[in-house]
Amino acid sequence: MVVEGVYSAKAALALSKKYNVSMPLVQETNQVLFGGKTAAEALKDLMLRDRTIESENLLWENK
Repeated sequence: MVVEGVYSAKAALALSKKYNVSMPLVQETNQVLFGGKTAAEALKDLMLRDRTIESENLLWENK
């Protein structure tokens, strides 16, 4: 039996690479599922990554 979403994680990663879209959550999820990374390590890497503008079409206010 396979957990729901496992195949979707692979597909999402492939699409992010195909269209050159940064998807850190998808990348880290795949590392946990298929790369031997622990969930704690993935969470730490996500929380420590530099802030970036995820979408240039949205207006953000720095507070």
